[in-house]
Amino acid sequence: MIPYVATLDDSGWPDDGLGDRAAYGLSVAGDHYFPMYRAGDVLVCSPQAEVAAGDRVVVYTEADVDGIFVGDCLADNTDILIAGRRLQRSEVAAVHRVVAVLS
Repeated sequence: MIPYVATLDDSGWPDDGLGDRAAYGLSVAGDHYFPMYRAGDVLVCSPQAEVAAGDRVVVYTEADVDGIFVGDCLADNTDILIAGRRLQRSEVAAVHRVVAVLS
């Protein structure tokens, strides 16, 4: 699933279509994720949304306290591809799906 540009609901909360109050935003700084995302984009991430093959995800790693990466869930849904590097599920603390992008 490719993330879409979200709108805001009446309360000013991103309308991710899930009604997920555990969702949070990550602001993209710099051009590290270009062309996937641009500086200033806000990724709306859901820790509760199911992750499927092809989804854009935010990955928190076990080994690196500051390890927050954006990548794609691979077809077999057992590994995550981050910037050309394949992470095993055992290296991953959490995977949250990017459900929307605020540009």
